[in-house]
Amino acid sequence: MVKPIKGKSITLTADEEARIRDDITKLYSYNSAREAKYNRNLNRYYNNGRGDAQATIWNPGYQSLGFNRAMYTDMSVQTKLTIMKSSPDTVTSTLSQARVRPFCGATRGLYQTIKVARAAQRYFDKLYDDQKIYETAPNVARSAMLFDAGHYWIDE
Repeated sequence: MVKPIKGKSITLTADEEARIRDDITKLYSYNSAREAKYNRNLNRYYNNGRGDAQATIWNPGYQSLGFNRAMYTDMSVQTKLTIMKSSPDTVTSTLSQARVRPFCGATRGLYQTIKVARAAQRYFDKLYDDQKIYETAPNVARSAMLFDAGHYWIDE
């Protein structure tokens, strides 16, 4: 049961209600198109865009097989290339090997500035280790390549 909203009641004209309905319809269609694009990209990543196109971003466990059953029923000798899968995986592999970290350096600084820069460097090194940024960053990068963005939430 939805609770009624307390506050001032607003009366709208028919034109204002129609504009609000149009805006909601546009937002819904934009969101549906974005979700369809995400599902398309996910299926292209796992299935080369063919076959089992039932995977959605809402049930990623379905894709745990990692291959397209319809693609492997053909027993002839031919190369199965999935460019949509190998390109993000190559970049992800490269990023997982590079352990990039922020560097705090005090160029021509006083002794106190150098001490603060070294303390900041130790802080960021510990933060990256505690948050396991190096372990989860490849997955974030893969999400950024498949979808619009990859997000990493730091647990504070």
